[in-house]
Amino acid sequence: MAIITGGRQGIGRGVADLLAKRGAKVVMVNRTDAADVADAIGHGAIAIAADITSEAAWAKVASTVESAFGRADILVHAAGAHPMATLEQMTPEAWRSVMALILDAHLMGDAPSCRS
Repeated sequence: MAIITGGRQGIGRGVADLLAKRGAKVVMVNRTDAADVADAIGHGAIAIAADITSEAAWAKVASTVESAFGRADILVHAAGAHPMATLEQMTPEAWRSVMALILDAHLMGDAPSCRS
């Protein structure tokens, strides 16, 4: 069973497709609902809308995964942010938002309250 962040498009979508085709149960976690993408992937893939920068949201994801599949064996963190700004143009708030998504979310997904 695999949890994939950012599975709606790009690298995350490619990984979700590949793992599902190879027999893994796939749960895609995205900021917005991606049920349409899960349906397109097929093989029983499901989507959960959650803010992966929040430990509480990760706890909800872990609970949902545990209820549906028992446990997760794989975590692919493919979510990302690509602000259209140079470093000089970015505000501190925008910088922190990007870092929370691409760095801190790794820790959140592995927090003790999120392990099943």
